[in-house]
Amino acid sequence: MRRLAVPFVFAGLLGVAYALEVSIAGLGPAATAWMLAAFLVALGVAVVQLIRFVFLDIVFRRAQGHDAPALLHWIVSLVLYFIVGLVVASVAFDYSITGAVATSAVASVVVGLALQETLGNFFAGVSLQIEQPFRPGDVVKIGDVYGRVEAFTWRSTSVRTMDDTRVVIPNGNVAREPIEVLARDRLNGRRVVITAPYEAAPQRVARHLREAVDSVPGVSDRRDAVVRISAFGDWSVSYEILYWVEDAMRHEGIDAQIRERAWYVFARHGLSMPYPHQVEVPYEPPSHTEPIPDVRELRLADVPLLEPLTPAERRLLAERSRTMVFAPGERLLSVGGAGGTMFVVLEGRVEVTVPQPAGDPVYIAEVGPGDVIGEMSLLTGESRSADVRAIDEVEVLEVGKAAMREVMASNKALAGMLSEQVARRAGERSEALASAAARPERPESPASLLQRMRRFFEL
Repeated sequence: MRRLAVPFVFAGLLGVAYALEVSIAGLGPAATAWMLAAFLVALGVAVVQLIRFVFLDIVFRRAQGHDAPALLHWIVSLVLYFIVGLVVASVAFDYSITGAVATSAVASVVVGLALQETLGNFFAGVSLQIEQPFRPGDVVKIGDVYGRVEAFTWRSTSVRTMDDTRVVIPNGNVAREPIEVLARDRLNGRRVVITAPYEAAPQRVARHLREAVDSVPGVSDRRDAVVRISAFGDWSVSYEILYWVEDAMRHEGIDAQIRERAWYVFARHGLSMPYPHQVEVPYEPPSHTEPIPDVRELRLADVPLLEPLTPAERRLLAERSRTMVFAPGERLLSVGGAGGTMFVVLEGRVEVTVPQPAGDPVYIAEVGPGDVIGEMSLLTGESRSADVRAIDEVEVLEVGKAAMREVMASNKALAGMLSEQVARRAGERSEALASAAARPERPESPASLLQRMRRFFEL
């Protein structure tokens, strides 16, 4: 309202001055014409401001739900001020409007033919500015161009693609193409198709695929991923994974990570990735569950925790265990998870941390080949007390309770030797927590630990 008050007050003052000049008749005809022109110009400016306020600031906002773009304000003002100029010339100076209109029409035809493409982009930009199907920051697909809108002018639309290149699209082309808009302020769904063998139960495959999706950074946790059968193929079943992301520009990388994690999850659970073939050929993924005693036995010989085992006991443990492969960033163990197994790291590195009730988790150690994780849960059955995440691709040997019980039953002194080593490792972990100003765990004596082991393994 303050913006409207100034032109109307100014027009009113000029109107009063013009009325006084006419009544007093103190000036000549030329001065009177200029005084009338000044009054009409001031009144025209006030009327233009009023029209913009009513139709663009009030009516347009209520109809479209957002403010009118600056380009529309500029066009409306230009047209209205042109009309005001014609009215002032006609009323104040007796100028023929017909001649001006005819001249402007001829000029418009000439300019329109010369600038046909530019004007097409201009009016397409005006239409897009009014409708605003997308805004800067939204991810769009216009024809073959996919990327984030950086700028939106009267002539063109600039899009930053996933290759970090800037594509400038004339608005005329934008107006002719179907536009797919992935708004930045809401979740956007994505679909990835993974194939699985026919012999695998659908519920089992769906559970494993959800496990793969949940471990991928960038997948929104505000909505759960949906896994469903999409087709029965010649040699495999196709499963469609529907998941949601908050940044649609990252979808290609997330799709690739989901496919990668699906391979690792399938390999750990004994599922092979189906492939077309003419002859039935057995396919074994690198992380198969069939034992390779010789290789495993050699690797177990380098594990300090298992030094008390004889070669025959290591061979028995190797035959009863299986290898598993985890992708970088995947979680091997979680606090509170079920116990009863431990992992021997064969290749790669993992990070061990302990979450705290308040603050960041406490870093315990980085574990590499030849070390073990989860030994306390294997030997006592207690739940996991730390989080373990793969730093790079990790191959581990999973040792279960049944295999360890069989070894302990044949070696009566083994439980005592293992209890001393595990108690020492627990003490080192307690020191790490204390040095990080976290709540330390109370170390357990080897004798107490030995009793718990004997109860758990029923020795």
